[in-house]
Amino acid sequence: MEKAQLTNRQLLPLQKLLLVILKRKYIIIGVFCTTLALVATATFTTTPVYRASAKILVKPEKLSESMIFFRLNSPLKLNPQTWLNSEIDLLQTRPVAEKTVLTFGLQKSNVKNAELTAKEKNIRLNIAVERFQKNLLLESGQNSNVIKISYEHSDPELAAAVVNGLIEQYLKYRSEIYDETDNVKFYEEQLKIVGDKLRQLEDNEAIYKSDESIISAEEYAAVLLAKLTDYEKNLTQVSMTLIGKKAKLKIIQEQLKKGSDINIPSTEVSDSPSREKHIATLKSRLLSMEIDRDQLLQRFKPGYVKVMELETNIAATKTIIRNEIEEIIEQEGASIRALQAEKQSLEKMIAVLNREVQAFVKKDFHIKQLNRGIEDNRELYSILLKQREDARLSSAKLNSGVNLKVINPAVPPHKPVRPQKGLNLILAATLGLLGGLGLAFVFDYLDPSVHTDSELKQATGMTVLGSVKDFPRQGVGG
Repeated sequence: MEKAQLTNRQLLPLQKLLLVILKRKYIIIGVFCTTLALVATATFTTTPVYRASAKILVKPEKLSESMIFFRLNSPLKLNPQTWLNSEIDLLQTRPVAEKTVLTFGLQKSNVKNAELTAKEKNIRLNIAVERFQKNLLLESGQNSNVIKISYEHSDPELAAAVVNGLIEQYLKYRSEIYDETDNVKFYEEQLKIVGDKLRQLEDNEAIYKSDESIISAEEYAAVLLAKLTDYEKNLTQVSMTLIGKKAKLKIIQEQLKKGSDINIPSTEVSDSPSREKHIATLKSRLLSMEIDRDQLLQRFKPGYVKVMELETNIAATKTIIRNEIEEIIEQEGASIRALQAEKQSLEKMIAVLNREVQAFVKKDFHIKQLNRGIEDNRELYSILLKQREDARLSSAKLNSGVNLKVINPAVPPHKPVRPQKGLNLILAATLGLLGGLGLAFVFDYLDPSVHTDSELKQATGMTVLGSVKDFPRQGVGG
């Protein structure tokens, strides 16, 4: 019995829902049909918009040989991280957009140009350029060298023509920016600079060899350089030791000045290891006495005899430790002064050796410099000659380090991107159905009339004894 009542209670909301739908079916159907009709009308009367797309491949060139040499006044090198974004920025520039708009007459309207002033024409052109840039879509994959160019317009033929025209204007604009004649002039200027420098070096070499007597001193120079290397090595060791001792002495002095517990840092082999061990023993003894004193103070007063003895011993131990540390400071100071004197002596000897080496090998060094400069400039001159000829013959240089290729030109699209008729109708049907159901339940909620026994019982609180079915009226003959 209870299960049957529970099942009836569960069925009541569903029955009520179906009853409301049947009772308000005309409202649901009306809202559904109205919504679907409005959306369908708007969808089929809206001017379709077509999107034409093209793809271009952007590939960086290898650096030319001349860019390897640091002595060249080379142009700006291409940044591998930003070259693709640079091409996208060029596609979005106003000159490219403006030429494309003027080429296809996208700024034209129903008003004749003869009736417009120059200012109004300029304003109309600016609006057309901004609208064109807004309808232009540029995309590039994260790990791709391909740029996708898309444009939307109501005319599919015009949309495809505009995309292809944009690419053409973009390539022309790039050619104007990266004109090859600038590279040719650059190489010619560098050739003149390098040629003058090469002739000057050759003249200097000839004059120097004729005026100076060249004596080879390679073996003696090697001996001097070996001595210089040894002195510099010793100077480095002395300097490192000096730095460590100064740091150690500074730490000890600061701790001693603050009166804090002194810890002697170990930066290298100490000059007084026995003192440091003795200080460590004294610190251990001091710590033990302080612990004993604290334990006695927990049971006795400070005037207790053993406490006073420990205080005296603690003070004496601290004095001894301080005296030992002062002795260490004095020893470290003397060691630092000795190291400084040794460092100054080494620096003087190194300076003397440097002067001897420079004076002895000056002529030989000068000749080697001249020969090296002549060889480098001859090689550089040959490379510049080759690069100048390449710049004249190669059209790829117009890309300023980037090769461009249209891999997918734009063609007139067959299907519009807006409106999407199928999707709009599905959304309209869904929205109309949901709206009709919602409106039906609102009407039912606001309706005060009673239609079922359960509604009458819920409204009056009385039990329904019976009900009479509403029969349709019939004629007399029926």
